[in-house]
Amino acid sequence: MLRARACVFGIVLLVAACARREEQTTPTANVDAGTRAHPLDHLAPGELVEGPKKVFGFTVPRLMQVERTFDDVAFASGAVGPDAVAKYVEAHVEGTKSQKVGQGYVFDKARVHGEAKLLRLTITKSVDNGTRLEIRDVTPPPVIDTGPDEEARWRAVGLKPNGEPLDRTKLR
Repeated sequence: MLRARACVFGIVLLVAACARREEQTTPTANVDAGTRAHPLDHLAPGELVEGPKKVFGFTVPRLMQVERTFDDVAFASGAVGPDAVAKYVEAHVEGTKSQKVGQGYVFDKARVHGEAKLLRLTITKSVDNGTRLEIRDVTPPPVIDTGPDEEARWRAVGLKPNGEPLDRTKLR
């Protein structure tokens, strides 16, 4: 029985030694920090990601906060550089190229991918070393068919040529 225990103990030592040798002979990755491969979900330096807020169909970057929103314009700001915001906007709109204006950028008549609205996006450097983004809806209003003559134009808005309503039961 002592001999059996010694045999088992010897086998365990042999297996452990073989495993150690394998670990030592495995080539180590000799990669310096500058050339290390990044995971697929790693962002490039200065790259921005989409945030949860949308304004006029445009998704505001995650590091920017929407400050004010009106019927045709919204303002966002954040502690990011204007160049990073310009790259983000360029990737999310079509139909325009950026124009460098002073320390900022302007995207005129830009269309968000899959949206019908036309936007003017103005990126400026703010006084606190952040960036301010102005998103303005510049979509032209729909053309109203005015009709062939003055009487038809009055009828189109529900009035007679003298200004009286066509149907007094539908007064506002």
